[in-house]
Amino acid sequence: MRRGARLALALLLGPPGLALLSGPAALAEEPGRETRRYHDAAGRLTGQAESRGGVTRYTDGAGRLTGRAETRDGVTRFTDAAGRVTGRAETRGDVARYTDGAGRLTGRAETRR
Repeated sequence: MRRGARLALALLLGPPGLALLSGPAALAEEPGRETRRYHDAAGRLTGQAESRGGVTRYTDGAGRLTGRAETRDGVTRFTDAAGRVTGRAETRGDVARYTDGAGRLTGRAETRR
């Protein structure tokens, strides 16, 4: 999965409320690390996503952990701050399947060429 697609997927399936955030701003970081900060319309920091080595940590505006996304072998697993699985995304070829924490199908995407 491409980096941009992973971020879009993380925003879709990531911790509750993250998808509602607006205005991501990528920051220059050390090699292999990327940080995105999210602000509301008034410019207040509402959340942050830090990615490194297939793992993304999501924090709220106060820096508290709200969730994680870990990608291995085309499968991304989303967990909340307590480590409970909240969702999963699996990509095989041109098809991506999205499930909730209980394994129920919640979405599917297909890339057409």
